[in-house]
Amino acid sequence: MNRIKNRSIIVIDDETDFLDTIRRGLVITGYRNITVLSQPAMIKEMLADRCFDIAMIDVSMPVMNGIEVLKYIKSTCPEMDCYMVSAHEDAGLADKCTDLGARDYLIKPISRDTLLSILEPEKG
Repeated sequence: MNRIKNRSIIVIDDETDFLDTIRRGLVITGYRNITVLSQPAMIKEMLADRCFDIAMIDVSMPVMNGIEVLKYIKSTCPEMDCYMVSAHEDAGLADKCTDLGARDYLIKPISRDTLLSILEPEKG
């Protein structure tokens, strides 16, 4: 298995169907080090003893929204590649996310090709 497939990925979204779909898509393409988190406030506990390589973060979640999660991740694990995910196109919000350190703003549903293009950019 190559180095790219060994990267650790965390997907944070309050929609369990989305989490299941993304996890399934990643497993099918060969990724194994996948963590899903449906309660965004638990990110503090998750990052207490380790950082992930990649985070996919839903923008709109209860209790702790995606912007708050992104800020926390970037303050704790600044090298983590963060991708914001939303069901709605919003150029202003996308700009805010990238200004805060997100690599991209993706619109749901996310195709497997899009997913692979961010995880394996040399193939995209």
